[in-house]
Amino acid sequence: MALFRLIYQIHQLRLEYPHIPIVISKLDFDSAYGKIHIFLQHALLCCSIIGSICYILFRLPFGSSAAPGLFSILSEFTADLAQKLIENPIWNPLELFSNLANEITLTDLTAGPFATARALAVNIIAKHISVEVCIDDLITVCLLLPGNLERATYALPLILDCIFRPTSETESVQRNPILQQAKLIAEGKFKEIKTVLGWLIDTRRLRIFYQK
Repeated sequence: MALFRLIYQIHQLRLEYPHIPIVISKLDFDSAYGKIHIFLQHALLCCSIIGSICYILFRLPFGSSAAPGLFSILSEFTADLAQKLIENPIWNPLELFSNLANEITLTDLTAGPFATARALAVNIIAKHISVEVCIDDLITVCLLLPGNLERATYALPLILDCIFRPTSETESVQRNPILQQAKLIAEGKFKEIKTVLGWLIDTRRLRIFYQK
């Protein structure tokens, strides 16, 4: 459903703003399920027994059928908070922000004319900035009007910094930041053409492609 909502938002934005670029950013949680503690009675349902040894996982295990839904409670809460922060006029992203956003920038826009959007059969309230999530993928769509890019860039990193445990280089056990750094550099930048949930979305030409 997240992909459908994104497509509807992009289409309605293009309909209302036919000559304004629309860009997309995608962020990923680092070791997403490992951020969730589980109770002993639940951990015993997902333990692995090898010979005489029983391995009990006290973090949400990968491969569990319930894991995506359980983690989505947290990730959807994160996305909802980011959306509320974006829409709060009191928040100034240039004064209150997180350093997690340092790698999130705007790439060069693509060339060529903007596609013409046709009226939809359903009524959609377009948001200048919208945040969607699918399990551990956080997707932001931003209409490039003045002031929008800063809010779109800093909202999710600030919320993540508020919710999750901060990390320090002086800790005895190395802990990674909440955002997956390799994917942050590769996919976090705002672009008009972006791969989202396995589909390549081109907001300028209003096209979507299934990648091989």
